[in-house]
Formats: sequence, structure tokens, C-alpha cells
Amino acid sequence: RNRSKQNQAGAMATKRTETDTDTEWGRAIEKPGLDAENDAARSNDPVSQTIDIAIVGGGLVGLSVAIGLLKKMPELNVKIYERAPELRSQSQGILAIHPNGMNALNAIDPEIPKRVHEVGCERHIRTITNINADGTVKDTVLDTKGDLSGKFGQVAVGITWHNCQQVLASLVPMKDENIVTSHSLSHFVEGDKSVLLFFENGSTVKA
Repeated sequence: RNRSKQNQAGAMATKRTETDTDTEWGRAIEKPGLDAENDAARSNDPVSQTIDIAIVGGGLVGLSVAIGLLKKMPELNVKIYERAPELRSQSQGILAIHPNGMNALNAIDPEIPKRVHEVGCERHIRTITNINADGTVKDTVLDTKGDLSGKFGQVAVGITWHNCQQVLASLVPMKDENIVTSHSLSHFVEGDKSVLLFFENGSTVKA
């Protein structure tokens, strides 16, 4: 009989939905919805700002995306949210941007490779590795022929990470308004037509 009651209780438990109110347990279980509007209503944090596009992360990719979007559609309200209190002023890492990379930056905005070239150091030496048909390395040679722009349309450039970040940030329109620092993302909730971003400092952004 006890086993029968246990089985019956188990069957009832499987029929519960996460939106049912269980008077026996004395509490209601709600499943957080995927509707951004309702999620904002549930939270105690009002929406701090409503924008068109939110980019989380003020690194090289985030800044490049913002530049490209605003160049094509300057009417958009685009914000970049960076968790650091400020963009970097120093770094140890050095990026080697090869001609294909410079061409990709040129496709976003021709001003980017121009400024990267001005701030960075042009690289005239490249390593060429010749591979045999069986996949083994035949030899490795240094190519010191110099300018690669004649063949690839762009030169290779070495630049420190923080200098590249500063170059990109300088090309974001109204950067002081559109690059928002000290915003570390806690979580986000997707709705049908919008996304709510919840930041650890208590602010909530709808995009």
C-alpha cells in the first residue's frame, strides 16, 4: 500500500508543470519566460537604456563590428559594453597582421589599415615553408624581398594589441558615448523582438 502511494505521488509529480501552484507545498513555481518585457517586470531593475544594437566586449572584434555597422548604417544606436574601467594603455602582446588581414580591415573601413600602418611596424620578412607531396617539410626559408603590397594589395604590419585597440576605438563615431566601460555582463534574456542584458553593476539594457 505504501509503495502504491509512492507510485501515485510520483505520477502526480510528473504531471506538475512549472507554472502550477501546489497548495500542498505552499508555493508557486514559475519558469522564467523568454519574453524580455516580462523578464524586466519580474526583476527589480528597470531598463536603464533602450538601443538598437548592443555589442558585449570592447576588444578588437567588438570595435571592428561597431565601426562596420555605423559606417553602413550611421543612424543606428550602437553601444559597446566593456567590463574594464578603461581601454588598455599598455600590453605585451604583438599582433602580426598579414596582407589578407589588412584587406579584411580595409573592407570594414579603409581608414583602419591606414592607421594601423601608421602606428605599427611594417614587416618585410616572412617565413616560407615548402611542403613535400607526402606532407613532410622540405625546407623553410626567409623571404626578404620586401614590399608585399604589389602582390597582395597590402603590406604586413606588426602592432601591439593595445595600440590596435586604440586605433579601432578612435574610429568609433562618438566613442565617448558609444563605448561604455565598467559594464560586465551577468546574463541576458532573449525575447521575440529584443534582448535584455543584465550587467553586474545593476543596469539593464534592452536592444
